[in-house]
Amino acid sequence: ESGDSSAWSDTTPSVCPAPTGGPTLHANAVAPNEIWTAEASPHILTNNVTVPPGVTLTLSPCAEVRIRPNFQLYVQGALSARGTPLRRITIHRDNPALPFANIWVVHPGSADLAFADLDGGGSTDGALVVQAGSPPLVRPITVDHLKVSGSAGYGVQLFANAGFTAASRDLVVSGSGATQPASPFPVRLGLTAVGTLPVGSYAGNASDLVQVVISANLPTDLTFHDRGVPYQLGGGGNAAVLNVVGSPGLATLTIEAGVELQFYSLGTNVGGLFLGTNSRLVAVGTAAAPILFTGLGAAPPAGSWEGITFDTAVDPGTVLDHVRIDAA
Repeated sequence: ESGDSSAWSDTTPSVCPAPTGGPTLHANAVAPNEIWTAEASPHILTNNVTVPPGVTLTLSPCAEVRIRPNFQLYVQGALSARGTPLRRITIHRDNPALPFANIWVVHPGSADLAFADLDGGGSTDGALVVQAGSPPLVRPITVDHLKVSGSAGYGVQLFANAGFTAASRDLVVSGSGATQPASPFPVRLGLTAVGTLPVGSYAGNASDLVQVVISANLPTDLTFHDRGVPYQLGGGGNAAVLNVVGSPGLATLTIEAGVELQFYSLGTNVGGLFLGTNSRLVAVGTAAAPILFTGLGAAPPAGSWEGITFDTAVDPGTVLDHVRIDAA
């Protein structure tokens, strides 16, 4: 293969030969470094399997991994699963009727998933879960032409301050929320990770919104990129109260053209965007791709959220152009 994937699509069929040495059963921690080959496929997880710190698990192109119901691959070391456009890696449920839990990556562990299909997980927290701790933002996960489909709950969930690497691209998430109405989103991530969400496709889920969890003020620059679907700020019992307060310097909140932000409110706890000390809002839409700030849902009633409030003098770099503020 040339290595040029520019013409690739997620419907390109693989040309993987039939395995000759499998199945291979896995029920224990990976030690030492292991390579799960295509020839020994399918690799079947019959229990929770851990990749310990300092250990690397490599999945070869064309490798097939099956995970039995409610079990997970727990990565504290490194997971390298790099297929190719014509030799994709597949990770899916072993029981066609019952989902597996997830691939769970815990920082400082990491995962690199390229030209891979992750299908039928999400019985717990999401099909792909990445966890980090308190600030600053860390980026333990790289995705490249990764397709996540048919998740029982969230497709991808990034906890706290975990984000995607700058090399990430072409994440395709569909069919999320298949059996868990409370977890219907293709992606759920923390506020600090919003700007790391890669180019991709996030449609065809129970709810085609990217959910953003807000747990603290925003003290640094952040950009909401247009990824083709709206962002839901807040939810799950937490109103979307987004306070931008620069510390130690100026914090600029940038909204790209075409972005829609939906603010979640809960009873008297009303969502809103607040620009405080050392803050700037740059929301520059176009006539063809305006920016929308609104409440939750397709047609939220007036007063669904508080609106945009400047708590101090407006920074002279603040711009709102081709912006609509609705239902506030």
